[in-house]
Amino acid sequence: MSRSSLAPALILLVACLLGAVGAKSKPTVKPKPVRAALERRYDQMRRAYFARDSSAVLSTRSNDCFSITPSGDTLTSEAIRTYIRASFVQVDTTLALEWQLGVIDLHGDTATVEVDQHWLRRQLKGGAIRVVDTHAHQRETWIRKNEQWFNWRVDHVRPGAWRVDGKRIDPSKPYDPSAPEYRPP
Repeated sequence: MSRSSLAPALILLVACLLGAVGAKSKPTVKPKPVRAALERRYDQMRRAYFARDSSAVLSTRSNDCFSITPSGDTLTSEAIRTYIRASFVQVDTTLALEWQLGVIDLHGDTATVEVDQHWLRRQLKGGAIRVVDTHAHQRETWIRKNEQWFNWRVDHVRPGAWRVDGKRIDPSKPYDPSAPEYRPP
């Protein structure tokens, strides 16, 4: 083969190899079906909170789930499960609950979602049933196993405004009904 015909052959070979590599790096799951599947999981959790069914919420978690708190502590799977069960004991009635899904970063069977959460409820707090209204923004990572999505990790939690009986509180401190209204800097 002459040098003049070798160059185009090498270019074609490199292009074919790059095409093959590019094909392998494409996601195995398309983003729109992933968003729809995750929205169904959040809807499942929403219905479970209204029905007071902690097992339905727990079924959306992977066995090895964990969470990084705003203070940097790590909650293990068992701590998360205990926290969720305790919330069902403390909450008398869920009045409103929604998750707004933002950007979803998809890598194969892993989807990382920016989530805004709002939960309005009647809850036992400070020895009485009170109206508790919480907002948070967080990042949640979901993994797909056997065609189902499971929450694996929650991090970058940024609490928004938290109110108890209409009074803003500091979410990083234990609840004190006699504390003055929290005014963040």
